[in-house]
Amino acid sequence: MVDYRSQIEKTYIHSCNIFIKKPFKNPVTFENQFIQHFYIKNQPCRVSFKNIYSNSNNSFLPVSNSSQQIKLFIDEKIQILEGSIIEIFINSKKSTFKKSGTPAFYPCHQEILLQLEDFA
Repeated sequence: MVDYRSQIEKTYIHSCNIFIKKPFKNPVTFENQFIQHFYIKNQPCRVSFKNIYSNSNNSFLPVSNSSQQIKLFIDEKIQILEGSIIEIFINSKKSTFKKSGTPAFYPCHQEILLQLEDFA
């Protein structure tokens, strides 16, 4: 029998840190706020990027819009909560994403759609 888990884990060429938002009460203002808290550090994973193009009705422009689908492949046992912040290290460069989709679970992994984190 083929060991699918080991075959999939061989493709995990990236690593990620996952942060969750924990509620706390500000001792000065007494307001309920959230703080980022380390949840998982240096977790092996893989990220895929897919460019999606939509054709325009204008015959002079071959492509009017494009977007990028970013998908995280990671161990299915890890629970990544909605609103989690995910730092992914690709070729030693850090990119920060937020979870945007409900995970698709498979016997040996899960796939999650991500969005670039907007810090503005």
